[in-house]
Amino acid sequence: MGDNLPVEIIVDSFPNLKVREFHINRIVSESFALIEIPHQDFEHPIDIGILGTKIKKQLFNLIGVDKLIVKRHSVLVYIDNVNDWDGMEPKIRSEITLTIKYYENHSRKN
Repeated sequence: MGDNLPVEIIVDSFPNLKVREFHINRIVSESFALIEIPHQDFEHPIDIGILGTKIKKQLFNLIGVDKLIVKRHSVLVYIDNVNDWDGMEPKIRSEITLTIKYYENHSRKN
């Protein structure tokens, strides 16, 4: 999926100000389960598929990302108490978009 389809991300906020859900018009996780990944376990292998794993790694490279919950078409991102969404949301959107574009461009060639 995704050939030449623009990456669209819709962000939902919650009463918990440290959590936002990034809905993505791609299948992020091959699993139908909710996969919770605390930052300490981000290297732990879980079966979320290639794209989900790449997004997970890129988001955990951002300083301030504390925990992820990966769903089929979205990622819930928890940030630490030092950062705010004004600074984090654009970085997260950018990482998700760039990771998807890179993945799709390179998977098409193989």
